[in-house]
Amino acid sequence: MMAHDLATHLHGHGWVSRLALWYSVPTRIVALLVRQLLKLSRTVPAVGCTVVGFLMVSYFGFILMSLIFYDSLLDSLLFLAPLFAPLLFIGQAKLLERMADRAVADLGYGRKLLEVFYGWQAQHQESSRRLGLAQPDWLAGQPSIAERIRSLEVYLQSR
Repeated sequence: MMAHDLATHLHGHGWVSRLALWYSVPTRIVALLVRQLLKLSRTVPAVGCTVVGFLMVSYFGFILMSLIFYDSLLDSLLFLAPLFAPLLFIGQAKLLERMADRAVADLGYGRKLLEVFYGWQAQHQESSRRLGLAQPDWLAGQPSIAERIRSLEVYLQSR
């Protein structure tokens, strides 16, 4: 696993994750405010519905205003950036994990890493069966263990 950590640091995972952390600060603040509004809407439903309705109308109003008064479509698409930016960072993190796995294989530890992944996969299946959890992996910050195994096996066979 030390080889994987070395490969992660060599392939720029550190600066990308720091950049994603700083770009996600406004989103985290908004998420905190949304959580507080949801707590308020559970206790007083009329206030929650009013606030959520106002926010939705104002957000779509900004998009409509930018479509009407600005010359390019890019300005209106920038209002949708907070919705799609986290998905780009998730995809980048998954790509960097796969690159780190390939770098470990280049260092000569590919088969050992596959053994570790198979062990993790067996532990994960056992614990999810025991707890009855089935969580989708498409929003995870890392690729699933099965994806990493497939990617690494294909890379090792192509070498």
